[in-house]
Amino acid sequence: MRAGHPHITADMKDPLHPRMWWQVPFYYREGLNYFMGSVSKIVRIDADNPGMSVDLHSGEAAQFYFGEESYFVRTLFAMRLPLSRPSHAQYYLKPDGNWTLLIPAISYKLSVTGAMIPYFSSVLEVLPSGWYNVWSPEEAGRNFPGAPLFPLELGRLYAESYGKFKSGLVNYYDTVLGRNNIYEVSEDSVAGGYSPDDVHVAADNRFPFYQVFEGLGLTQMIPLEPVGPSFALSEVLLFDGGTGAVRSYIPGAEFSLNGPRKAEKQVWTALPTFPHEKYKAVEARIKTGADGKVYWLFTVVNITADQSVFAKLVLVDARELTPFAFDSQESVDSFLRGPN
Repeated sequence: MRAGHPHITADMKDPLHPRMWWQVPFYYREGLNYFMGSVSKIVRIDADNPGMSVDLHSGEAAQFYFGEESYFVRTLFAMRLPLSRPSHAQYYLKPDGNWTLLIPAISYKLSVTGAMIPYFSSVLEVLPSGWYNVWSPEEAGRNFPGAPLFPLELGRLYAESYGKFKSGLVNYYDTVLGRNNIYEVSEDSVAGGYSPDDVHVAADNRFPFYQVFEGLGLTQMIPLEPVGPSFALSEVLLFDGGTGAVRSYIPGAEFSLNGPRKAEKQVWTALPTFPHEKYKAVEARIKTGADGKVYWLFTVVNITADQSVFAKLVLVDARELTPFAFDSQESVDSFLRGPN
């Protein structure tokens, strides 16, 4: 068998204690099933804990006649959604134990300026038997809670556009002339050619990142800071992982919070023996302690090929920039809860 592309999902059976999983489909490499693009099984890997425990049981029932790479599914998408292009395909485990294949669609609409604007238009569902349904984003969000249907590339595009034009074109051009501030994503510049939906580009780990928030469910999180030398956290955009509906968190000026770009530089203060050429801090996620303090949580990974991937978890106080290193997610959760 051959392993396919990993994708992330959230198990929302227990809304108060959701669980994130990486899922990897396995395809046949010979025979009729190979030519049909059939899926043999799906392996699930715990994404919440550094130990990364593997679930081999749940995915044994994920046997699809036609996987997302099959000619059948590609032709079906082109015929049913002819003016759209597919985003990231994903396999979804339903509460009853059955599996389904979900493929979000990106379409385009004409704006008042004449530009074609991409948007999340629909979801193609393909059952293991090959039967299919087409859902609107709202229907799919209700039917498949925890599925990351809203395309990452749209979350990134919308956040960057909002940061530039949040006050209109005049504000943007004033900023170009140096008279005002606009926002940018709080991260260092990225090499050209990066696509947020390309899960293979592990070296350039970029916003948005997925988080599960109480009352919101699976969410794409993108922090913004002013363009220029300031590292202040100006705003956090939260896109619903299923539908793309957006919310905004704007910290009060009295909090004086730093964005993750500056916080990441403090990670190594907590890990003085970790050489930078072997380790990397990735996936900044926003966290709040029981005392109301805001933190950035980083996963530190070993990027050498012959070593274990996970190394440490580091919380950085978003205001004081004080770092705290941990060996497990349980230790992080205990710290955030504070003393009993």
